Amino acid sequence: MRREDRPIGQRMEEGAERAHTHCSNPYQEMVGDEKYPDKIGKQSYEHIQEQLSSLEEEIRQRNRQLEVIMSSIEGGLKISNDDDTYSFAFVSKEAAALFGYTVEEFMEETGGSAVGNVYPPDLPKALADCAEAFQDGSLAYSTRYRVRCKDGSLKWVMDSGKKSKDVDGRWMVNSLYLDITRSEEDAQRLREQTELLTSIYATVPCGIIRFVRHRDRSFSLISLSKAVIALMGYDSIESGKGDWSDAGRRRHPSAHGGRCHSA
Repeated sequence: MRREDRPIGQRMEEGAERAHTHCSNPYQEMVGDEKYPDKIGKQSYEHIQEQLSSLEEEIRQRNRQLEVIMSSIEGGLKISNDDDTYSFAFVSKEAAALFGYTVEEFMEETGGSAVGNVYPPDLPKALADCAEAFQDGSLAYSTRYRVRCKDGSLKWVMDSGKKSKDVDGRWMVNSLYLDITRSEEDAQRLREQTELLTSIYATVPCGIIRFVRHRDRSFSLISLSKAVIALMGYDSIESGKGDWSDAGRRRHPSAHGGRCHSA
């Protein structure tokens, strides 16, 4: 008995591919062998089982790879419908656990939607980010916002993903929640320190000049406090910065009425 197996691929929208298998046998075998129906039935069954086993192994391998990835990051997966609230079609246990919930608790707490998971003061910005990302037919998006956790604390997340069509042709949004609380808190502390230093520079009764030293031993100006401008007799911060643009250079005394400015 001879059999020809030929895969037939059909390219679908968004890159998906639907595959079929074509099986054929010589016509003489079909009409000349009374046991042909039983033989071809068994043959087809074994062939299908072989393909299913191969597909199941591939799925198991991908699941193992996904588990390794998810165990190495602080985040979780979700799939949303492309509607006004981005209602959840799927939420992974890792995504729910990120905020201290089981999947069932998370669905109840959020009302079953991605919009319901956003800390209300951050919702307008998050929706605006998504609207901007999806305009002109773009499919990928990324936004960041806070989420109220089960213990009452607020956690910063990056919510990013991409739209695609499912097997029924419906648009879905496949996304990843990523915990960025530490980086956001570090950035906030840096902003607060910068504001504090700026206020100090503006109020202390002495001039403060900030430079950066380069590898070639030259210096570049970062900033001047207002007191420097007054003490050195400059008319404005702009003129002071221009005069101090090269910290390794000593200005000639005649440059400013006989005064000598040095780093």
